[in-house]
Amino acid sequence: MKSYNCRETNFYPLVFILCTKRVCANKTVDVGRGDENAMAHFQSVSGEPFVGAKFVRLVEGTPYFKDEWLNGIIILQNGNRCKGRMKLNLFTGDLLYKDVNENIFVAAMPITQIILTDTASYRFSHVSLLPPQVKKAEALWYQKLYADTITLYKSIQKKLLETRPYNSATYEQTIRTETVYVFFYKNRAFQFKKLKEVPLLFIDKKNEIETFLKTNNIDGASMDDKVLNLAAFLNSLLQPTQ
Repeated sequence: MKSYNCRETNFYPLVFILCTKRVCANKTVDVGRGDENAMAHFQSVSGEPFVGAKFVRLVEGTPYFKDEWLNGIIILQNGNRCKGRMKLNLFTGDLLYKDVNENIFVAAMPITQIILTDTASYRFSHVSLLPPQVKKAEALWYQKLYADTITLYKSIQKKLLETRPYNSATYEQTIRTETVYVFFYKNRAFQFKKLKEVPLLFIDKKNEIETFLKTNNIDGASMDDKVLNLAAFLNSLLQPTQ
């Protein structure tokens, strides 16, 4: 098989290198539409039966960072880069992408970073790049928001809930999104969900942080903006003295 160098190239010549399976062949069976013939969708993968159909009734939420396909660049473990149209599944950790014929594939080679571009740019790092304190965390991808003396990551975790309505033979699925922020400083990880938790994470700077939070509470600002504002303050506060 020909070897391709994918530094700053498109995904398209790399179908057989980057992928293990085409997900476009995996039909999603919506029991709400009466399609219940699971045996019709069996496929053979590596000599073993594989069910290509998934019986789902997703009534709320999404497993993806964004539902739409975005332009993006991936950075492989060997440092090479590939670009294309992609979608990040934060529930499974899989990266999906399209080839020139609009077929959908799952990337299989080790990816260390993903950069997605929409109206803004979003950079994700694989958990393997982060300090060992977070390697047991549930999330595989962490969105980098700030990097200096202190580094800020955002973990967007997808949780699947299943309920069976009364008198129904099938379960309904809901995907909830939980957000956890992580500060990294001097090889330590400080995880939090709410701003009021942060002063206790940096106990020697507790008073300064509490004062900052009281005097810099921006009405109408998003949680991301508030955390970024705090990250900049912490960065100045924790700068090494000369």
